[in-house]
Amino acid sequence: MELTVGTKWDYDYIHLFNEIGVKEMFGSFRWSNLGTSRGGAVLPEVDVDFSKKYITKLHSLDMEFCYTMNSSCLGNKEFDPKHIKQMMTDFELLGEIGVDSITITIPSLIEIIRRNLPNVKIKCSVINQIGSVQSVQYFTEYLGVDEFVLGVDFNRNFKAIESIRKATNKKIEMLVNESCLYHCPYRMYHYNMAAHASKSDDPFNGKFIDYCIMNCMKQRVFSHREIIKGRFVRPEDIHIYEDYGIDRFKISSRHMPSEWAYRSAKAYSERKYEGNLSDIISPVAMAIPKESLHPMPGLTEEENERLRYALSFEAPNIYIDNSRLNGFLDFWINKKSDCDYMQCGTECDYCGKIAKRAITAEKDVSITENFIGFIDQTLDQVASGALADEEFLEIANLQWNELTKEKHEKCLTLVPILFRKIARKKTTKIAENYAIQRNSNIIEDQDMAKACYEQTPNHLKKKMVNILREINCDLYI
Repeated sequence: MELTVGTKWDYDYIHLFNEIGVKEMFGSFRWSNLGTSRGGAVLPEVDVDFSKKYITKLHSLDMEFCYTMNSSCLGNKEFDPKHIKQMMTDFELLGEIGVDSITITIPSLIEIIRRNLPNVKIKCSVINQIGSVQSVQYFTEYLGVDEFVLGVDFNRNFKAIESIRKATNKKIEMLVNESCLYHCPYRMYHYNMAAHASKSDDPFNGKFIDYCIMNCMKQRVFSHREIIKGRFVRPEDIHIYEDYGIDRFKISSRHMPSEWAYRSAKAYSERKYEGNLSDIISPVAMAIPKESLHPMPGLTEEENERLRYALSFEAPNIYIDNSRLNGFLDFWINKKSDCDYMQCGTECDYCGKIAKRAITAEKDVSITENFIGFIDQTLDQVASGALADEEFLEIANLQWNELTKEKHEKCLTLVPILFRKIARKKTTKIAENYAIQRNSNIIEDQDMAKACYEQTPNHLKKKMVNILREINCDLYI
């Protein structure tokens, strides 16, 4: 079995990965002209000298390095003379540090690299969603890639896998531990977001709201059927795909700590995992550990703190009992269902039944409520356009009763740090309106209390009532 694993550039882990039979590590610089498919917030800073040292060490152990230049969007800079010059510099650098292959998404880059780095293998990205004989022929015969990653949505389409294997002698790779929504509507948008958030000239310094991941997490927490529908592959089922001709198995892990990547890779290397499958597949309810997040140099300390808070927000622990999934792939192998042409949940509810058998929700209901509440609050900020309020909402700057202002800050402690600045401004605006309605130029307790309660999301209203009671303001709501 060949394994390829995403790296956090931890030099001390090279031997550990080598010992479990990993043949290739893949990764990228944090920032570059062309970017990658992960935002800079989850990628470590690496300089050229260290990258050379890292790759040299891999080569000494008969391992290879694949550079992920797999941005899905360059904003057409690939056709701009200034940026073309920068691209050529990037390609020269990759040759200098000794990469063995490059993962590419954008077709024009495939042709450019083929001419400029003829000794470097070109791998077609999972982002290209290759899943038919026709798409394989386009990429391998017309564009000339050396190998490709199967589109993740086709991981359980055994008819497609069988046909693709017959159609090419190129190396086929499969992403095995990704838990994305099946036919995810956010996928390409998400890849585009990450692509821009890892470019050295990004005007927003890599900052964005992860609208996509929040939506897909919410759906998986609400409906465990969506987890089973995701096209992950269990370690115990690797042999099935080997029999179908898959050459290499890819471990998604660049967004997680090295310990997590090693645990996942080891499970696939040993072809078994006892316990919670969520421990080794890309987090089902995303909470990226803080040690895997890296300060963004273009952001303020407050902005970085908001980013850390959002990406590491406590998520519910969803337990997927791996032992209860034994044989569950037989359903697809025996072609009992065509997922693309049946009504999921009505015509077929196989995944729903498996989910009831194998998945246990977080026991602490408050963790799930807070997680969903945080997501809803964030999505509401996006949908309502309220993200602009922090900068553009106009307030009258009425005078505050000093004790009321202190109480206001007490109420704001209930607001996630990500939204506290916006919440302060919005509740101030509403409190001002209440004061003006009273023909007063001073914001008092009753104005502040009504404003804070009005702006509190439903899942937090009880907590807000408790705070207002503590500060003797609950009588105003």
